[in-house]
Formats: sequence, structure tokens, C-alpha cells
Amino acid sequence: IISVLVGERAARLSSVGVVATLTKRPELLAKPITVGIDGSMYEHFPNFESILSETAAHFIPEAQFKNISFILAKDGSGVGAAITAMLASKAN
Repeated sequence: IISVLVGERAARLSSVGVVATLTKRPELLAKPITVGIDGSMYEHFPNFESILSETAAHFIPEAQFKNISFILAKDGSGVGAAITAMLASKAN
């Protein structure tokens, strides 16, 4: 039971991070957007995606929420690091 509660809490906390980012950039919600999520919790924990989605839907108006889709982004942190390194090298 504790592991279920911890997993549900992780999904809700993950959702709040996504919601905070998207509400800071409302123009992103005007058209379809895909949010890539990396991690074994998203990939393996039962109902993680649905809990994350339900929590996000609570904070984002339905008309905007219908534009959001969540997907598994394998090795997202590694890709993000590579993009950051590329942008930093171009800045120099």
C-alpha cells in the first residue's frame, strides 16, 4: 500500500511540474503539444500516466487540455543534455 501511495504522489508531483511550465507559457496550449516524460515510474508504474493526466486536467481548462498528449521519452535526460551542450557550444 505504501508503494502505491508513493507512486501516486510521484505522478501528481510530476504533473504539477508540467502544469507549472505550461501555464507560464500559455501560447504552447493554443495548439497540440506533446510532453515527453522520461523515467521508469512513467514507464512501469500502473496508472502513472492516467494519474498524471487527471491531475493536469484539474489545473488546465478542458479546451486547452485536449491539446496535450503525454508520451514516454526514452533517455530524455541524455538527449536534453546533448541539446544543451550543442546550444552552449554554438553560443561560444
